[in-house]
Amino acid sequence: MSAVVTLGLRLARAGGPLRAWSIAAGNAVGVVLLVVALALLVAAYPDPVARAQARVQLLGIDLFLLLPAVVLLVTVGRLSSGVRDRRLAALRMIGVTPARTRTVAAVENGALALAGATAGAVVAALGAPAASAAAVAAGWLAQPLQVTWGSAAAVVATVAVLSMVVGTGASWNRELPGRARSESAPRTPQPGRLAVLGLGLALLWWASRAGPYAGDGVPPEPLLLGGGVLAAVGIAVATPLMTAWSARWLVRSRGTAAVLAGRAVETDPAGASRVVAGLGVAVFLAAGALGVVAAFESTPQYRYTLQSLEAGPQKIHAMARTASGDEKAFDPAALRALDTVPGVQGVVTARTASTPCDPEADISGCASIFVGTCADLSLVLEQSGCDDAHAAWITHDGGYGDVAPPPSERDLTAPIVATAEDGGPPEPQRSFEPGSAPIVVDARAQVDRWVYPEGYVAFVPEALADDLVGPPTSAEVVADGGVEVQEAVVAWADEHGYVAFPYPTDDVEYVAEVRAAVFSLAGVSLAVGLLVLALTAADRAVERRRTVARQLVVGVPGRVLRAGQLVQVLVPTVAAAVLGVGSGCLLVVAYTRLAEMAGPESVTVERWAMLAGVLGVGGLLVALATLPLTRVRLTPELLRRE
Repeated sequence: MSAVVTLGLRLARAGGPLRAWSIAAGNAVGVVLLVVALALLVAAYPDPVARAQARVQLLGIDLFLLLPAVVLLVTVGRLSSGVRDRRLAALRMIGVTPARTRTVAAVENGALALAGATAGAVVAALGAPAASAAAVAAGWLAQPLQVTWGSAAAVVATVAVLSMVVGTGASWNRELPGRARSESAPRTPQPGRLAVLGLGLALLWWASRAGPYAGDGVPPEPLLLGGGVLAAVGIAVATPLMTAWSARWLVRSRGTAAVLAGRAVETDPAGASRVVAGLGVAVFLAAGALGVVAAFESTPQYRYTLQSLEAGPQKIHAMARTASGDEKAFDPAALRALDTVPGVQGVVTARTASTPCDPEADISGCASIFVGTCADLSLVLEQSGCDDAHAAWITHDGGYGDVAPPPSERDLTAPIVATAEDGGPPEPQRSFEPGSAPIVVDARAQVDRWVYPEGYVAFVPEALADDLVGPPTSAEVVADGGVEVQEAVVAWADEHGYVAFPYPTDDVEYVAEVRAAVFSLAGVSLAVGLLVLALTAADRAVERRRTVARQLVVGVPGRVLRAGQLVQVLVPTVAAAVLGVGSGCLLVVAYTRLAEMAGPESVTVERWAMLAGVLGVGGLLVALATLPLTRVRLTPELLRRE
């Protein structure tokens, strides 16, 4: 057995420095991702209860870190698989038993993987606490990443075993290892490769239909995680089929380079697609990242907060208080002074009443009645039909959709009964006869201006209800957007002994943190995908030197061979990108449905263009980087070796 182990170690060295460094570096990066993923959950949510509440966020973190790591580890484990399969076949032909052949393959792959995994674990364990200090300072993590040596050793052992298993894949062939990779063997991928992707997409669709409250006893979180993992694996499995279909079009073209590339892909579609397996998964996750960030940015609280800080308009709540904190009435002269503050569009004295409530019911069941003037109402409501001489019910044109359905069951000709808006006994209580027509809100204009629909159900002129609501003790300042206006209103309040409350910026800060964290994870996924693309594209270019040498002998120009090499990388890249983006959109639908947010339709064109630009530039640079490995100069050494 020692001779078999020695042979495996020698073959690991005989593969050349490019393969050795590629496998070691790939396993090192994969281990770093796995170790960080394990430590990140505790660092982000040290409290177990908080971790349970943040299950949706943790699922996203798992997907973004674990999937690229697994794809990277599996991919680097199959580097130079064609050369290694031929070596294993040679061992079988000279009489080495299948078990010993598998041992050679396991040692050859496992030794390099163990070295890289150990280096990655050491780097993660020593560097994670210091590297995560900035994340703690920024508020992304509650505490620094802490990697235990026990968990790091377990990850290293798991990665080494995985690499050994992947390396022995071809040795289980009943006849000869790599026989299916022979140039004479037909390699047409079967449509059954779509089964894994279809199952993953079906689970994601199921999760999107289940939503946050799953029925039939099926929790949505496993559906989301399982569907995401299967969809990612399915992308890698289905890409060869998509690439083979694309190759059929290439071989029908008139360009020599395209025909050569198509034939090369048809000869080994799985090998060509293995180049982009990691990138397809990265695109899948990046598309999901765009949708998740867009979902957070589409929440009304974020949109209104951002509007208050930028273009406006905004509402600034002001309250009149005595030194002891009791309410007092506004000074009319002070309110007139507020109208002159730069950026203030108007002041609405918030004197509201409500419809009568059941004393035993919660106050949230009482509907608000606006008491003021039509001019005041127009500041906060995009309406028509208001008349200062008459009370009126308020309805809308139905443009809110499900957010605020029209009060179809209310009798808009019935008297408007109003009482004090404190939820107490309905005294004093007044009844107002509505005008001939209700006030109609332009729902679309209201949402465009204020993001939120207003909750008023009726309007009562202040001249008719002074005895009901009393003098104003609070006000809504309608102003242009910007912090400067907020500071000016706060200064006015301080000057007159009042209190002003601009809309808090917590939502903008929170979404900024989410955006930075999600885009960082997506960046890691894309970087890993491009790394896999670079490693496997270079490996495939080296493996195809024998074929390139034959083509050189028969007189194919070098520029044609290089153009064919570019096409061989770019065609599966496009196929993987299409599968990744499409599957990523469904992932976002499931995730945002679970989190009760908007879906991928809220992703802007600019961000889709950004993702396409990263893929295009990254894929093209990697494809160009493989050209030096395509030797197009016919030399005796090339003929001898290839």
